[in-house]
Amino acid sequence: MGDFFGRRKSTTPEKIAEEKAKIAEAAKGELKAICGNEEEIYLALKDTMFLDPEKITETIEEAEVKAEKFEKAGNTQVAKIWYRIAGGLAIFQNDVPKVLKYYTKYQELDPQNPCLILKNPENAVAKAQEYYKKHQK
Repeated sequence: MGDFFGRRKSTTPEKIAEEKAKIAEAAKGELKAICGNEEEIYLALKDTMFLDPEKITETIEEAEVKAEKFEKAGNTQVAKIWYRIAGGLAIFQNDVPKVLKYYTKYQELDPQNPCLILKNPENAVAKAQEYYKKHQK
């Protein structure tokens, strides 16, 4: 965007990152409001759901295939990432069985990092759907 004399205003990477951080904090605030006093559900979703899932270019099936491929190859670090992506997409798609499947696999690969969403996936996915309905484009 230019100013009065047609010069372009420079947008630095720092300003862009700062703006994205503000948007993410606002979205987390809205998610927290939807979860109300269910702190554990909020914490589970804060760590698992995508606030803007339309920006994910892979399908849930592609993420699953990649996760399984890396797991079979012994690269559990990358497999965990792909299981989390598949799980986040499953949350968006309102698919509780797949949420359970992908986050259980993640937990098996990283037993030191408990997945709170596995404690009450139905309620967590329902709260996520409330958020998504409010923010659908």
